[in-house]
This record gives sequence, C-alpha cells and structure tokens, in this order.
Amino acid sequence: MTLDERFTVRARFVASVLATVVAVAAPIAWAQQRPDGPPREPPAAAFAACSSRSAGQSCSLEFMGRTITGTCAATPDARLFCRPEGMPPPPSSFER
Repeated sequence: MTLDERFTVRARFVASVLATVVAVAAPIAWAQQRPDGPPREPPAAAFAACSSRSAGQSCSLEFMGRTITGTCAATPDARLFCRPEGMPPPPSSFER
C-alpha cells in the first residue's frame, strides 16, 4: 500500500468517525433544548448540595466527575439547589 493510499484510508476513517459523532450528538443536543416544554430541573446532586444550607450560601457538588462550586438558589416551589458559578440566569418561568 502506497503512502497516498494509506492517507486516503485514514482520511475516510476520520471522516466516518466524525460523521458518526455528529449523527449521534446532534439529536441529543436538540432533544435537550426543549424550547417548547418546561425548563429542566437541576440534577438531584444539586438539590442535595443545598439540603442543609440557606439561599445565597456557597455550595459544591460532584457532577460528571467534576467538582462544581456555586451558590444555593431557590426553585419556584422553594426547593434549594446549587446553581453553578457563571451560569446564566434561568428562564423567568423557572425562578421567582
């Protein structure tokens, strides 16, 4: 196999891997947007991180192998969760 043939085989392999990643990731990202449905709730770990805290206190939690720091904030039904630092404000329908 010549060098050009090996390059072509690798290029086709890389292109097929990228196409597969896009084909799998795009529907997942689209499904998570939920523009017409209710806002998604924070994960259970975010609620647990503020179970013994007050609104405005600092908090941290382990999520997807990372430590996330934030501030305890209330949902519309007054449940506290750990809102990560730098997170944009939630939609008005989610927070009071």
